[in-house]
Parts: sequence; structure tokens; C-alpha cells
Amino acid sequence: MTHEILLVEDSTAQSAVYRSYLEADGHHVHAVGSGEAALDYLQRRQPAAMLLDLQLPGIQGLEVMSRVKEQGRAIPVVVISDHGSTDNVIEAMRLGAVDFVTVFPAAESRPTYWTVRSPDRHSIELLQKGAPLPPKEPWTSMPNTGRW
Repeated sequence: MTHEILLVEDSTAQSAVYRSYLEADGHHVHAVGSGEAALDYLQRRQPAAMLLDLQLPGIQGLEVMSRVKEQGRAIPVVVISDHGSTDNVIEAMRLGAVDFVTVFPAAESRPTYWTVRSPDRHSIELLQKGAPLPPKEPWTSMPNTGRW
């Protein structure tokens, strides 16, 4: 089953990686690079799920979630961030995130896939099972130490 996924990520490299996984699974991905662009897109469309980075130019990810919640929109949100402070996790969950994935260079801390439940309770696999999560910049230029 094909789902429309909104990907909100300001890193073009990260966005390309996430998009390739999602499209390989047959999903339609609309990628934007800012909170403003995400809110504009959400005025016109109702995606099955949203992958949302917290650190964005302009309107930050938590503010995007707050505005979506204020509108009463039911969109499953998976937060992806390298800023996984306890405060950010708590606030994202309070705003309705279905998952919060911290991406940083520690092999034991990275998930191999995410699954969200859409409002109709169908499972949407967002990254292929077993696929390694790519590093976020600036770690992309680090030598391979075997931990990835």
C-alpha cells in the first residue's frame, strides 16, 4: 500500500537518504526543508505520516507540531533529531509525536527501522528493517571506525 509521507529535513543529504528508503518501499514522499514549507504543504494536503527534524531554519519542528495540534490535525509524527534532550522528547510527545528518534554516532543507540500507526491503524514502515541509519552531518565526513 502506498502512503504519502511528508519529510521535513533541512539537510539535503539526510533528506535524500530517508527519501530513498521510503520510495523503495513504494511510498510517495514530499520533502521540504523548513517549518514554513511544511505548514504550507499541510494547508493543502493530508499526508499519512510526517518525519520531522527539530532543528530547522525559521520555524522549528516543535512549533510545527504545536501548530498542527492547534488545527486539530491527526497526522502521525516521527521526530528525527540529533538534539534528543529530555525536554525536547517530553515536549514532542506532549504535542503528539508517535516516536522520537535521536540520531547520533553511537551504534547501540540507533534504531534499524521506525513504524508508525496511521489513524486507521494500518502500519506504515518508514525505514526498511535492518537498513542502517545514516549519520547526520558533520559526521558524514568521519572515517569509518566500524561502529556504523
